[in-house]
Amino acid sequence: MPAEPGVDDVFDPADEFPEHAPAVGGSRRWFLALLVVMAVGGGVLAWYNTRPETSVVPELAGLRQGAALNQLGPFEATIIEEASETVEPGVVIRSEPAAGTTLENGSKITLVVSTGPAPRALPELVGLTLADATAQLGELGLVLIEAEPQFDEVVVPGVVLSWSVPAAPTLGVGATVTKGTTVQVVLSAGPAPRSVPALAGLTFEDATKVLQDLGLVIFRVPDEFDVNVPAGTVIRQDIPAGSAVERGAQVSVAVSKGQDVIVMPALAGLDYNTIVAALQGAGFVIGSVVGDTTQAFQSATVNAAPVVDAQQFLRGTKVDLTFAPTPAPVVTIVPGG
Repeated sequence: MPAEPGVDDVFDPADEFPEHAPAVGGSRRWFLALLVVMAVGGGVLAWYNTRPETSVVPELAGLRQGAALNQLGPFEATIIEEASETVEPGVVIRSEPAAGTTLENGSKITLVVSTGPAPRALPELVGLTLADATAQLGELGLVLIEAEPQFDEVVVPGVVLSWSVPAAPTLGVGATVTKGTTVQVVLSAGPAPRSVPALAGLTFEDATKVLQDLGLVIFRVPDEFDVNVPAGTVIRQDIPAGSAVERGAQVSVAVSKGQDVIVMPALAGLDYNTIVAALQGAGFVIGSVVGDTTQAFQSATVNAAPVVDAQQFLRGTKVDLTFAPTPAPVVTIVPGG
């Protein structure tokens, strides 16, 4: 029969968990250490067997896109494009991550591929000097060429009147072109030359208007007598008709005062020397002299026509003079001689 429970059979927790663990022997300690070493080694082996494979990113910059893709090996590629002033189109500028980086096989590498220089926006050139236009295009990597200059009444010489892109004439300000594109400019040649008109025979007022309408300036030199040209009419000009001159050039003209009329002085009662002085002083020329100049003055004629005091003639008219003849000698007869 089973024994009845007694006082000695009551459960004591201290019996289950003694205050001091029983001492472990030396062989057991070595066994436990071996287990620990085996566990660590197994973990290392497991990590080694399951670790990801890695490779180094190769140098891809400077390769063409196709060649770079062939060099990627275990990596996958993502292509993005970027403008470059120095790298040719289709050539790799750089990789991301950079060459020399260690990555897990199968990682994505971004290849930044050049599209060449960035497009240039065409600037406004009208109103610029040739030097400024050249500099502005040069900064953009564009090439300036000159077309035949054109005359312009407003824009000063050497300033851009218009421009265009020969390869695409419809392009305007703000349109984009590639680096190296040629831009042709048309410069002002200033006002067109003026052909000097013929002014002889015009009144001074009419000649002035004709020149002013052409943008020329008239200058009146001292008037001159002219037998054939009426007073107030242009006799001559210093620049021949048909000559080409710049706008604003000065043309000098001489205007007729008409015929140079002189007045016959009073000659009656004067001796020869006084008559000559009076006629020459008035602008006449002494013609033929008939008679004895020491005798009395008889008459003055022009072209055989008698003249009167204050009669008008042209300067330089010849006057013929007539004096009384030399008296006959007086013969004295002595009676009874």
